[in-house]
Amino acid sequence: MIFQEDFEQTRFLEQDLTFLSAKTEFDESNIPFKEKNLGIQNQDGLYTNLDLLLSDQFDVLSSLK
Repeated sequence: MIFQEDFEQTRFLEQDLTFLSAKTEFDESNIPFKEKNLGIQNQDGLYTNLDLLLSDQFDVLSSLK
């Protein structure tokens, strides 16, 4: 049997992610934005594919145009 990680838990190749937009949205809703508490980054301190969805680098809207 081959072990395969879930897509969401797989390390994202680009590790220079930022979360300024997400932080702003959380702040405006009076919700503390703390990467560690939200589970952003895996146990090795690396960003995953799931983290990309919250990051400023996730640009799905422009790719749909």
